[in-house]
Amino acid sequence: RRFDNGTPGTMAALASLPALEWHARQDQAALLAQNRRLTARLIEAADDLGLPLLTPRDAAKRGGSIMLRLPDSHPAAEVVTSLRAQGITTDARSQTLRLSPGNLTTMAGVETLIAALTGVLRA
Repeated sequence: RRFDNGTPGTMAALASLPALEWHARQDQAALLAQNRRLTARLIEAADDLGLPLLTPRDAAKRGGSIMLRLPDSHPAAEVVTSLRAQGITTDARSQTLRLSPGNLTTMAGVETLIAALTGVLRA
């Protein structure tokens, strides 16, 4: 029964079509290059903050997200809540903070995240 999921909602699938069509029209190499720039900056910031990187450093061996191990002194749920209060969306599993810069994320947005995360961890 664990594979019995039923029929996905068709309205959600239909609502996704404009985004999928937009994405298909984009320069995929440029999107990948932008993600690599953003994730490289996040890795640099993690190193500066002393946060262990759980994602492979080699860009060819990782996807578009960065996973960091938060110190036990800063529960991940509290870090996520604090960042969300500042308008920054992240995710966590246990003490792993997940940072996923999307297609529309800018370097300025990444710098805003880094500043906010630095503030949370140093508070």
